[in-house]
Amino acid sequence: MRSLALVVALAGAAHADTKSWTALKAHVPPGAIGILSGDLANAAKQPVFGKAFSAFVGAQKEIGAVLQMAKQKCGFDPLLQISDATLIMGAHDHGVVAFGVVGMDEAQLGKCLGALAASDKPGNTLTSKKVGPLTKYWENGKPEDKDPLYVTWLAKDVVAIGIDAGHPDDLTAVLKGGALPAELAAMVGKLDTSASAWGAGVKLDKMAKAWGTVNLKGALAIDIHVTMGTAAQGKEMRDDATSALARANKNVPTVGKALKDVRIGGAGSDVTIKGTVPEDQLVPLATDFDHAF
Repeated sequence: MRSLALVVALAGAAHADTKSWTALKAHVPPGAIGILSGDLANAAKQPVFGKAFSAFVGAQKEIGAVLQMAKQKCGFDPLLQISDATLIMGAHDHGVVAFGVVGMDEAQLGKCLGALAASDKPGNTLTSKKVGPLTKYWENGKPEDKDPLYVTWLAKDVVAIGIDAGHPDDLTAVLKGGALPAELAAMVGKLDTSASAWGAGVKLDKMAKAWGTVNLKGALAIDIHVTMGTAAQGKEMRDDATSALARANKNVPTVGKALKDVRIGGAGSDVTIKGTVPEDQLVPLATDFDHAF
């Protein structure tokens, strides 16, 4: 999850709602408790992002291997062909991720999934069929309900997959969904949804609510707000975050230097994380982030 957060935080400056959020905003499943959206298309226009992302992938061997396989087997470069992504979280680990894509349609996606299956085991092929508005994929020769994969296309350039990709429930909930719940909508309404990345959530573990943005315009500007359930929990989170920054500064000086202008604040149940990461510190931060926390 920290890796995902860093990728989204490094997303480049956006200028309008992303394709994935545009497709999802009228199809929010009932009971949604959180949203995280990031724009990668504009990131690719900024040289610092490319350098930072390369450093990040170099440090994350498993992610690097997946990206390399996608390029080799599918001719698909996720960094160039995934324009944006939006995650909507529901209770009890339910949710959906939608991806805005460039140069990819349903036939190409099926071909790519088949190539990845064959690379995992020579001779593997995939079978697919339509299940209403969903497409179900499974390994040829096996029962179709053994480790299937469900996807749906919310628009010609937006594909969605459930958090539990082997069951249709999350995608079905999205297709039947509507507007944001009122409390979540109120927070999103206060956010700049054209920011590089933005998010909001309610009732997330001990957090009563959380919202914030990150913006990459040369430097990376961070503005995150959290309201805990109680004042004691707020103090505990401020203390833990302050200690984590101190440990990072001591144990991984490159990360400490990158985050030296990030401050933990707030009072009572409220916690704020605000600051700026200089442009020339983004590559060291991406390289060493996971070693620091």
